[in-house]
Amino acid sequence: MVAQRTLTPSTQVRILAGQPLITKEFGVRLILAIICLISIFFIPTSIALFRDSSKKWGIFLVNILVGWTGIGWIVALIWAFVSESNKEKNLRLNSYKN
Repeated sequence: MVAQRTLTPSTQVRILAGQPLITKEFGVRLILAIICLISIFFIPTSIALFRDSSKKWGIFLVNILVGWTGIGWIVALIWAFVSESNKEKNLRLNSYKN
């Protein structure tokens, strides 16, 4: 036995009137929402790039591979703030030479 899907009255009216179920306005809002979510997702990587972190590629990989779990995103965010910049790294390495 196949279960039939019932349509809401507003959906039935739209179908009968020949109106599309997904409007252009909905599509624009969907694209903007996706862009905002991707921007939020890459905040740890953006911070690492902005700070010129010496670990930016590692932060990027953590962000991409396990950032979607939420915990991985928080780890990447903390790592982006805690990691030293290339300038700090060079100063530290030069201090050992002297």
